[in-house]
Amino acid sequence: MHGLLRSILLRAAEVVLGAALSQCGATRPDSARGLVRRLTDEVLRGGLSGDALLDRIVTHAGHQVDADRRALYEHCSRAIAQLVNTCPEFALTTATPGTPLYDTGADRGGIGLAGLEALLLECAGGQEAYAVGRGRLRDPIAALDSAGPRLPSLAQGYVNPRFRLADWDKQSGRDSGVASDKWWERRASYDTIEHFFAGYLLGLPALLSPLVVLGDPGAGKSLLTKLLTARLPIAEFRPLRVELRYTPAEADLQKQLEHALWRATGRSVCWPDWSEAEPGVIPVVLLDGFDELLQAGAQRLDSNRHWGYLREVERFQRREAELGRPLIVIVTSRTVVADHAEIPYNSQVLRLEPFGEPEIERWLAIWNKTNADYFDRHGLQPLLLDAVLPHRDLAAQPLLLLMLALYDAVDNAQHRLHDEDLSRTQLYDRLLTEFVRRQAEKDGPLPPAEAAAAVERELHRLSVVALGMFHRGAQAISSEEADRDLSALSRATAGGTELLFGRFFFVHEAQAVVEEERLRSYEFMHATFGEHLAARLIDGALRRLTDARSAAPGAPLNDGELYALLSFTPLTDRAQLVQNLRDRLQAWSVDSSTGLVPRLVGLFRNAAWGPEHRADVRYTPVRQTRTYRDAVYEGNLLLITVLVAGKVYASQLVDGEGDLIGNWRRHAMGWQAQLSPSSWELLTSTLIIDRCAQPPDLLISTTYTPRDHNELRWPKRLPDLYVSSVVDLIGRVMFTADADTDLLLHHSYPLLSRFPRAAAPANDGARSPAQLLLALLIKDVIPPMTLPGLYVKCLDQAVSLPPDEAVHYLEAVLRQLVHDAPAMPDEDLALVLSGLNKVVMQCLSGRLTPALTELLVPCVRGAVERASPRLRDVLASLRPHFESYDLRGLTRLSRSSHTWRWAGFPHGDDAARHLDGLLAGLNLQEAAARRPAALVDLLRLAVELDLHDWLSAHTSEILDALPAEAFGLLRPSDLRPLRAVLQKGAYEAQFREVEWVWRGATPPVGTPPPRCPPA
Repeated sequence: MHGLLRSILLRAAEVVLGAALSQCGATRPDSARGLVRRLTDEVLRGGLSGDALLDRIVTHAGHQVDADRRALYEHCSRAIAQLVNTCPEFALTTATPGTPLYDTGADRGGIGLAGLEALLLECAGGQEAYAVGRGRLRDPIAALDSAGPRLPSLAQGYVNPRFRLADWDKQSGRDSGVASDKWWERRASYDTIEHFFAGYLLGLPALLSPLVVLGDPGAGKSLLTKLLTARLPIAEFRPLRVELRYTPAEADLQKQLEHALWRATGRSVCWPDWSEAEPGVIPVVLLDGFDELLQAGAQRLDSNRHWGYLREVERFQRREAELGRPLIVIVTSRTVVADHAEIPYNSQVLRLEPFGEPEIERWLAIWNKTNADYFDRHGLQPLLLDAVLPHRDLAAQPLLLLMLALYDAVDNAQHRLHDEDLSRTQLYDRLLTEFVRRQAEKDGPLPPAEAAAAVERELHRLSVVALGMFHRGAQAISSEEADRDLSALSRATAGGTELLFGRFFFVHEAQAVVEEERLRSYEFMHATFGEHLAARLIDGALRRLTDARSAAPGAPLNDGELYALLSFTPLTDRAQLVQNLRDRLQAWSVDSSTGLVPRLVGLFRNAAWGPEHRADVRYTPVRQTRTYRDAVYEGNLLLITVLVAGKVYASQLVDGEGDLIGNWRRHAMGWQAQLSPSSWELLTSTLIIDRCAQPPDLLISTTYTPRDHNELRWPKRLPDLYVSSVVDLIGRVMFTADADTDLLLHHSYPLLSRFPRAAAPANDGARSPAQLLLALLIKDVIPPMTLPGLYVKCLDQAVSLPPDEAVHYLEAVLRQLVHDAPAMPDEDLALVLSGLNKVVMQCLSGRLTPALTELLVPCVRGAVERASPRLRDVLASLRPHFESYDLRGLTRLSRSSHTWRWAGFPHGDDAARHLDGLLAGLNLQEAAARRPAALVDLLRLAVELDLHDWLSAHTSEILDALPAEAFGLLRPSDLRPLRAVLQKGAYEAQFREVEWVWRGATPPVGTPPPRCPPA
């Protein structure tokens, strides 16, 4: 039994077992099949069998079961165990992807998908593999048309990769982030790709939706499809590999398949005839290079065609299944474009993982074994892991690892790189130069001068294309775009880019045929190649500019080429490009670098004027306005100047005779106005501005230095325009609609609205009262400043504020001082309190407001209780502010004998008369409702002063006014003196509740005391 019938029966067995477990209460119906999978996995791992498996199922049920259900459980468990152990197809299709199967003889060292062939042959009864496709196993792993080491064959040189599976829930590829490397990193990684493909090809879901295989350029997607073609048993599967680059992109899927059959057989073949030619054998269509349709065909095809292509594949599969012609479809694509098409919900998505150390080491062992004779003949050492790992980003992709191996095969160059500890830029220079040289000399060696010129010409053309990709913000470039760029920037004739790029296997060429026209686009196998080559092109233009000035010192500079290269995209948009350019510029001689800086400064100063001597280079990778191009050119000139010199002053770049800062600001605002928000952020995070005080200037570098604080009065006093009105200030900010300043306004708005005059520094200070207050509240104290010193600065600045604003400002300072004062040394606290007294005398005419008095009392009380001689004088200066006592101030001072003595409150009858006056001035009901604690404290104060008569006269009056919940402010120690002045039984219920809260229930009157336990 094989083919469709077997797939149906396997799925039926899984469904029936799940339904049985569900009916017996082991799990919900929607997760029953998941339970079957988990139990299958555990059997494969050898963890469960017989009664142990039955116990696990009962555990899943979560309750005891009757004998009938238990018998059914046992039947299901034994059926699963028997199927797993006797039917490999069941184990393959039912086990969770990534679960290693029992020993099937499939282990072939993880090479060439040999294990997949063994698994499928066992299921097919041991019949031979597909005869036509098997010949592909002898093909080399890459096409290389120059002499050198031997390439391993597909069967021997393909290292089985690790893989990950998408697991999104009811989302399309675009929604799930399937094109994002970070999204994939959160998925589990497996090393059982042979088991996965065997289970997938035998399962029913493969007949209803396509499998999407993703990977980076050079990950081996096309090699995988070739291997699948070669490994599938002829009795089970009939593979058809379709290279989408050669099929009509505008045609529907059936016509594309028939076109592929015509290419494979040399004659027109109808798809239904071909698919029905071998009954019971399932066609496996391998659509290789879907990204090429997306990439190369994007210029001509409707985007809806791309977006719905995989849906079209799924509809085709379902139609064919209904017609009795089921087929399996596997589609390969680059990961980065996976979100350009809607992935059907029922499709599985697999990503081939980059090589880790085990895969790299296995690949190197194969390479060294294949070329042992070649190494012996040429006196070379094998390529070892230690020599490759420093370049892991390249070695992680199989094709780029081959590139490193081929490079090492020339005089063990990779070993020398390891010994020399070269930079990335130097490594890439040597790699690319060597491969271009190999291609230039493929028809025979050239004289050294001709070889060098050919290499330089090809590298220049590659660099032009790389910069074109950068300016277009794309990883690929079409052949038409490449031709235009080469025509504008190449010193040799352009055209025929397919001949140029087809020769370099580190360049990926995507092709699509649209309306019988072949469209091409190009992409570097690794993005860093393009960044390296773009930096190389800019470096070359700078050298040519320097050479031209040296040859004709008096002639005006012609920056036409440089303007063309640097006026479309800020270089800071790509951090690696900036780093590559920095590395190249650091390799210049000191004399050359020193001579380049004034030339760049001169170009910056004249950039906006459009010099008449600038040659018109007709290079337009993208359409931009002249204003935008001038802004980008200035920014890039500034960046390169900083990279060459290390740092540069604004006075070198703009006119410093007049308003230096204003002139700089006009340049900066012009750049911000033209650049996108993301480009502006990248520019300002790469170029760092530091302020210089004497003389006032701006230092521009790429080195970030943390700032202690921001001085507002730099470089000189701000015009009154900026600080005269907070309302106008807010209006100016909102008028420009600048997101950065609007965010700062959002954070500072409460402060500005509360303290409008505090936004401006006083007495030519560098920090405003508002900024100092914020620093105080968050304790932003930077040495040599101390926290007491920050308090003193705040108080000094408060003197400049209007009286009404100064009161609120001092309240904010005192609220913070209440928390900080206890930890201050005596001399520091004396300094702060002295500054406070000075502000009160100058701003408030020596009179504290009630709110300030209330905030100051805790600070004074803490200072008095220290009894320190260092605080005596400042406390004496503060005492006059407390000669008139309000209720709250008086009761707060009474909480310590030290403060009470310091306050000098009268005693005896004088004290009683003072309390009478306070009470007479109160609206007792209002005071009891708003500040009941103050009235309770007043009663305590009278008790402490031993004013028995006063208490007799006023206690009942005060308690009557208190709301019921205010009695909770009393303590048991308050009750005895209060009971002594009240009528017997008055407020007894409230008092007993207070005692119960503190001491527990009071025993009834007459209850004997507890007896002591016997000794």
